[in-house]
Amino acid sequence: MDVDLLRPGTVPISPDTSLWFEFLLQPAHLEKHLKNPNADPTPVELIIKFITLSQSEKPTNDPLVINNLKPFSKRCLALKLLALKVASSLNWDLDLFEKSLPMSITSMLLKDFLYIVSPTHSDIKVHDELNLNEVPAHVLFAIFLYHRWVLRAYVSLSLNAKTKQIVETSVEEISEQEAEKSSIFLKKMAEKTLTLFVPAPSCFNLPYGNADPEHFWTKGEALEGNQIKTAILIDLSFYLVNRGKYPEAFSSLSMCLASGPTCHPHLIGLGIAVGITPNLYKPSLSQQFHEAIAAKYINIDKVLEKDNSLRHLPITYRQGLELDISSEVANGKLITSRDAVATVRALNTVRAALDGGVQLHGPPLSPSSLVKAISVVLPLADHDKKKLEFFLLQLLATSESHNARALASSFSKLPLLSPDEISSVIEPDYVDTISHVDLEESSETLPNWTWLTERCLEGISNMRGAIREAACLALLNTGAWGPLSSAAPPKSTLTEVYLAIARASLQISQFNSKVSTEAWDKFIPLFMAGGKRRDYKALRGLCGVLEPNALSLVISILARLHNVLTDQPPLDLYVQLTHLWPGTIKNANQYNVKQVAETLMKVLEHALTYYPYNVSWLKLIGDLHFVNGHYRNALGSYLEAAAVVTEHFSRPLHRSILEDHIIKRMIKSCSQLQCHTQAGLLCQLLEETDYTTAYKCLSEVNTSDASDSYHNYIWDINILEFLISLHAKRGEHHRKQALVRVIGLLELNSNNNEEIKREAENIRKSNYLRALATHYL
Repeated sequence: MDVDLLRPGTVPISPDTSLWFEFLLQPAHLEKHLKNPNADPTPVELIIKFITLSQSEKPTNDPLVINNLKPFSKRCLALKLLALKVASSLNWDLDLFEKSLPMSITSMLLKDFLYIVSPTHSDIKVHDELNLNEVPAHVLFAIFLYHRWVLRAYVSLSLNAKTKQIVETSVEEISEQEAEKSSIFLKKMAEKTLTLFVPAPSCFNLPYGNADPEHFWTKGEALEGNQIKTAILIDLSFYLVNRGKYPEAFSSLSMCLASGPTCHPHLIGLGIAVGITPNLYKPSLSQQFHEAIAAKYINIDKVLEKDNSLRHLPITYRQGLELDISSEVANGKLITSRDAVATVRALNTVRAALDGGVQLHGPPLSPSSLVKAISVVLPLADHDKKKLEFFLLQLLATSESHNARALASSFSKLPLLSPDEISSVIEPDYVDTISHVDLEESSETLPNWTWLTERCLEGISNMRGAIREAACLALLNTGAWGPLSSAAPPKSTLTEVYLAIARASLQISQFNSKVSTEAWDKFIPLFMAGGKRRDYKALRGLCGVLEPNALSLVISILARLHNVLTDQPPLDLYVQLTHLWPGTIKNANQYNVKQVAETLMKVLEHALTYYPYNVSWLKLIGDLHFVNGHYRNALGSYLEAAAVVTEHFSRPLHRSILEDHIIKRMIKSCSQLQCHTQAGLLCQLLEETDYTTAYKCLSEVNTSDASDSYHNYIWDINILEFLISLHAKRGEHHRKQALVRVIGLLELNSNNNEEIKREAENIRKSNYLRALATHYL
C-alpha cells in the first residue's frame, strides 16, 4: 500500500483500504477488515504499523495509568492489543512472521504478548525457575511461542538467511547463551504432557475508560501435547544441527518422526543431514550427484546418463567433476578403471552437444564411450536429433583420419530408425517380398563408375533434354571430365555450360599454363539485362554442381564477373582462380550485376551446405555481404571462417586467415553498426596497427557495444595509454583506474621478451575474437 497512514487524504483511497486510527475508534472494524481477502493494509502491514506506532508513544507519568508495573499509555496499550489480535488471526504462524516481519518487530510483538498475558512472566530470566504444571495454559503458550522464536531467529542470523534490514539491537539480544537457555526450556516442555490455550482474536479486549481490560483466555483453542512436542522437536532439531550437535539432533528428530507424521517442507533434508532417510524417499538428481562424489565417484556414470536425458544439473557442476576426476587420477589419489575419465568426458560432451554449445578440445574422445553415451539419449532426443547430427558431423570433420574411421565405424552400428518406424513410413504397395527386394537392390552402391559413365554418355546422345542435362551433371559431379569434354550432345544452354565447366576443370587438373575462356564466354550471356527465360533455368542448374573443383570454378567466374561489372576495387571479391578470367568486358552496362550477386549468393549457400568448413568460400560470402551492405552478416561469416581454422580460436590466428583487407572490412562493418569500441580493437589485428582509425573509433561517445568489457582484450600499449589519457580528460576515473590495472599486468610489460609478448597477444586476440563470435554468430 502506497498510502501514507500518517497523512490521510493525500491520495485517493480504495473502498478496501482502512486507516490505522479507524481500528482504534471502532475495534469491531478490525475483525471485518481481516475477513476481507483484498484487505488494504494487509495483516502483516497492520502488525508493523501498530508496533511501530506503539514504540513511538512517550511514556506517561499519570498515576491512574493501566498496570503501574509498566507505564503504558492507554493508546499505546490499545495499539499493542490490536497487533496481538492481528497476530492471533494469523494463527501465531512463526514461519509467516519469519518471512514477512522484520526481526525487531517480531521480538517486540512476542514480548508484548508475554506482558499482556502475565506481567510477572514477561521477565525472561524467571522462565528457568517455573513449575510448568502451575503456569496457566495461555501464559505457557506465550512462553512456548517466544522460546521457539528465539531458536529460529538464532538459526536465521547465523546462516545470514534474512534479507530484510535487521535492527542491530535486536541482533545483540539473541545471544548464544539466550538461545541455549531457550533450548533447555523447550526440552523440559517436550518431556511433559501439557495442554496449551492458543488465544484467538476474540480473547483480547481493548481498554475502555480507566478500567483494566478484561481478556477471555478460555475462548482460545486447545493445543494438545503431541502437537506441542512435534513443534518443539522440529525447532530443536534445526537449532542443534546449526550448532553442530548431530547426535542430539538425530535423537530429537527421531522422536519427532516417531510422534506422528509432519508436513514441514525442510524435514526431509534435515533428516538426511543427520542420517535419517524417510520412508519412500527418492533423492533428487542433484542429491544423487553429490552422494556419488562423496562415495568416491561410484555409479557417477549412471547419474550423468540420467542427467543427459533430464538436463537438470548445471553444466558447471559436470565440468568441475571432470576436472576433479582427471586431477585425482593423474596424482594417484583415485584408483579407478582406465575408462572412467573417458566415460565422464564423453557423457559431458554429449550433454554439451544437446545444449548446443559443444567445443571439441583436448584429447580425442573414446569411440566406445561416445557410442554408449549417445545410445542412451538417442531414443529420447526427438527434438535434439539435429543437434546430435551436427555434433557427429563436426566430430568426424575435426578428427584425425584414423580416429575418424574408428568413430564412423562405431557410429554406424547405432540404429537411426527402428523396424517399426521403417514399416510405418513404407506405403502398403511395398510390403510384399518383391518390393522389399527391389528396395534393397536400389539402395546398393553401383559396382563401378565405368558402367555409370557409359550409361550417362548414352543418355547425352539419345535421351530427351531433361535426362540429357541430368546425365551431364552426373558426369561433372563424378569427375568424369574427359568423357564429358569429348561428348557432342545436342545444344542447349545448360549442357553447354556443363561442358564448358568440365573442359576448364580438366585443364586446371592437368596443370595447364593457360585455361580456355570458353566457360567465361558461356557464363556472360546468362546475365544480360534482358535475358531469355531459358537462361534462368541455366542459372538454377548451377546449384546442382557438387564436385568441389567444379564448384570452385563456377564461384571464381561469378566473383570475377561481379568485380568487372561493379568496377570498384575497394569492393572487390577475393577468391581462388579469379586470375584465370578476363579483367574487362565489352558493354558492361548491358549486364545485370544484381543478378550476378544473387546467383553467386545462391551458389555459395549451396556449396557451404555440402562443404561448411571451406574457409575460402566463407570469406567470400562475407565479402559479398559486405558489398551488399549486410555488415552484421559479413562479420559473422569472417568470424566463422576464422573459427573453423583455429578450432574456435583455440589455436593462434595467422595473418593468412584474416588478411588486412578483411580486417579493414570488419573494422568498417563494426563502425557502420555503431560498435566503435569493437572497431578500435580490431585495428590491433592489422600488420601495421592503424592508430589513426583506432583513436578515432575509441573516442566515440555514442557506441552500441559494451565498451568497458573489452578492455581486457587490449594488448597494444599505445592504445591503452591513449584510453587512460582520454578517460582522465573526461573525468571518468573508474574507467581510468580499470585501464591502469590492465596496463600494469606483468605480461604487458614492454621489457618482456618477444615470446612473452607474442603469447600475451595471441591469448588476448583469441579471447577477443571469441567474444565477437559469441556476439555475431
